[in-house]
Amino acid sequence: MMAGWDVAGPLRDSQFLSFRGVFGQGAPSFLGQLLFFPSNRAVLLDPDAKEVALATVHDDTSEGVWGLLTTYTTFEPRSYPEVETALLDELDRQRQARGKSRVVRVETSETQSVLAPIMAKLGQRETAPLQGLELALRTFTRRMRRSFNGRVSYAMAVDGWRPSYDGPLVDDESVAVISKVGFFAAPGDHWGQYVSYFIFAPSFDADAGSTVPKRTH
Repeated sequence: MMAGWDVAGPLRDSQFLSFRGVFGQGAPSFLGQLLFFPSNRAVLLDPDAKEVALATVHDDTSEGVWGLLTTYTTFEPRSYPEVETALLDELDRQRQARGKSRVVRVETSETQSVLAPIMAKLGQRETAPLQGLELALRTFTRRMRRSFNGRVSYAMAVDGWRPSYDGPLVDDESVAVISKVGFFAAPGDHWGQYVSYFIFAPSFDADAGSTVPKRTH
């Protein structure tokens, strides 16, 4: 049940609980008993849960019913500013452990206008994470007339997401970083995963490319 093959995806999470009830027990009374336990409340009252699956087996001998209940959470288009901040905080922590300064965090309407459509394509399975990163790097290079590096990271859950960074991200004395988080599910996969982009260079002015004509289609 937790695999959720019959639930429209991409899935982000699923939780389940097992229970035993008695024939003839009213639904309000039965749910009240289930909600007594904190672990059950975490499943039944999850604000992000979108669908529920229920399976029951009747036990005529004991006049009872055994069951499993599963809730499903799906990925939906949205922004993840708190996750982006946490990842940049982790990068700063790893840099400071090497005696380096904090990164310059860059977020402008210009950078968002490039990355938001790419993340939307990722969520719609119209491009793959590495292809999206390459497109972002080409676009920033053309608009700002300088070269950039990129880093992509993946995670099934954002809690405790702490990638291990290396290379110029943690070794260069001064680094400016554009960060963006979205999600992706490969064609044929029912479960999705979080995707993080770091686009970086020793230093740059994010507004410098605003005078470079944007390519039209």
